Amino acid sequence: MKQYGHSIKAFFSGALISTLLTAPLLSHAGEQRVIDIEAIKQKEILGIVDIYELAVVNDADFLAAKWKKKAGMQVVPIARAKFLPKIKLSANTTLNDSESEYLEENPAISGFDLAPHYNTNGYTISLVQPLINVKNIFHWPEAKIKEKRTELQYMLAEHQLIGKVGEVYVGKIVADENLTVAKAQLNAIKEHLNQAKLSFELGSVTITDTHEAQAAYDVAYSRFLAAQTALKNADHHLITLTGHDNANLLRIRSKLPLDIEEFQLPELDELRDVAVQANPQLNLTRISHALAQISLRLEQAKHLPTLDLVAAIGENNTNGGVFGGGSDTEFYNVGLQLNLPIFSGGSVHNTAKKKRYLLEEQKRRLTQAERNVELELFESYHNVELVKTQLAALNQAVESTRSSLESTKLGFEVGERTGLDVLNVQNGYFSALRDRANAQYQYILVVLTLNLTLGIISEEDIYKLGDLISDYAEI
Repeated sequence: MKQYGHSIKAFFSGALISTLLTAPLLSHAGEQRVIDIEAIKQKEILGIVDIYELAVVNDADFLAAKWKKKAGMQVVPIARAKFLPKIKLSANTTLNDSESEYLEENPAISGFDLAPHYNTNGYTISLVQPLINVKNIFHWPEAKIKEKRTELQYMLAEHQLIGKVGEVYVGKIVADENLTVAKAQLNAIKEHLNQAKLSFELGSVTITDTHEAQAAYDVAYSRFLAAQTALKNADHHLITLTGHDNANLLRIRSKLPLDIEEFQLPELDELRDVAVQANPQLNLTRISHALAQISLRLEQAKHLPTLDLVAAIGENNTNGGVFGGGSDTEFYNVGLQLNLPIFSGGSVHNTAKKKRYLLEEQKRRLTQAERNVELELFESYHNVELVKTQLAALNQAVESTRSSLESTKLGFEVGERTGLDVLNVQNGYFSALRDRANAQYQYILVVLTLNLTLGIISEEDIYKLGDLISDYAEI
């Protein structure tokens, strides 16, 4: 017992479990906002905040996480109950009916009713107060850590919902932009095809020019159909997330600045320190490791004795019997009850070995989780830098292709450039517009993904992002 007491002390001084029991969660939950769903549904154009608020009350995964949190928060009261007395009331009533026959007449029982009918009843109120139970001591930190796990799981569900909102919102706008560009390209090529057909009829061009224009139109039409399908799919994702069929979303204006303060990144090493502490998936793995430690100690505690205070009060009544009469008995008792497990067929020993192996498994999973977070952070960080660089290049590409288009049109008017030249440059301009629009939204999305990896995002960030998009929006 002395040796195990030392292990209890060592257990509670463990760095990992102590941290999980005392460290606050990095939750950025602000004041609870009142969401007016009907007012949102009346809007003609929805922003990302509107999409988020609709998703909060509609997304089934997030709503399930809310109920799971409510259930998980009951573990501490359940663990506390293990230290409190257990009081039980039991009552009974029995109708007795018997008949006796004797082979020889017995004077000693003459005059007694040999077929008695009588009732016995009684009640007992019992109390059991645990005094010494090491398993209960371990159940308390286990419950507190499970409570932290519940909070983390709900926080992770919030993060996942924010990420889903960002992906669906951006996916819808990008699909819409792609369709707009595909339609513009199709119309431009159709115009060129009509000009080529007219020129062929006038004899100024060959049939080859007409066939080339027709082939370009067919390719553009297939891209237009693909863009239409992609937009339909994006609309369906939006409806599934929000439960609302309003597909008109607030958009960023033509050029998003690259020096937005909220999007500027510190050094990667600084972010690594934040991610190692705040990433909810990593912290959930830490909790699984800590619970594996407790599970091992709970199994080891099964061979230890328990001591309970037991007490009972009650009454038994009998209103008859074989030999007549009846009785009323009241009883009171109090005492100590010691239970000492001696042998269970080796179950405790072998189960403890199993728990020890599972603990080793959790150690390896924790190591891998730390590596995964560093890898995700590395990729997310450099994705932000990449998209930012691409966006700067695409801003320049839009200006360059616009100037090129103006020059080519002028050359066409003076007979130095062909209609096909104009068409090619025009397609390049439309493509640059599309790519820049997509890159602007990708810039927002990769910054959002980076914050999700860090584990520091909250719904406050969605509201700030909504303000940012409104500042650079066109309706």
